[in-house]
Amino acid sequence: MNQNIGFDDNSLSHEFVINFIESLPADLIPDSAKYASFICLCDMPSAYIQTRVKFFCLFNIFLEKTLPKIDFIVPSGIGFIVDRIRSVRHCILFITKYDVFNEALVKTADSSASSEVDIKFDIVKVSTAEHLEETMFYQAYKQLNSDASRTFRRSNDEKAWKATYVGMFSDDQGGPYRDLITRICADLCSTQLPLFILCPNG
Repeated sequence: MNQNIGFDDNSLSHEFVINFIESLPADLIPDSAKYASFICLCDMPSAYIQTRVKFFCLFNIFLEKTLPKIDFIVPSGIGFIVDRIRSVRHCILFITKYDVFNEALVKTADSSASSEVDIKFDIVKVSTAEHLEETMFYQAYKQLNSDASRTFRRSNDEKAWKATYVGMFSDDQGGPYRDLITRICADLCSTQLPLFILCPNG
């Protein structure tokens, strides 16, 4: 169902829900062709599936207004409502969870000058690197790890840090930062950093 609800939709509006439900078959005969990729639905009449979708949509419309008011920090067994929502989290649509998550990111963003970090990178050391401690990823991790909870809470249009290449007299207007992100990603995908297991088609 998450696949059929577009990510560009801002919310589960009543008009959107009605249009989505009406686009579903309402036959009393199972449509095995339409639901071929969903084994549990193949033998179920389309009208029953439509009824279930109505329930999921209405449930998520209700949660859309309720979730922001609930404190999920509460441990299990303490809050009745929190526990019940946790038990049905698999029924919560991605778009419903995303709105709450995105709102939390906006409210906790830290764009103050005190949260700006100037990270220095030795690219000469990287060019001859033989150990993981000399990679760009490790240099970034070592300098960012201690205050990461604040450093990475920048707003969407801001750089997480300012990059300075040691001995290169670089002025980070965006170029060094983008280059650094590319180098860090390359490190993560290399055999030099054993953080990931190479997949068969890698």
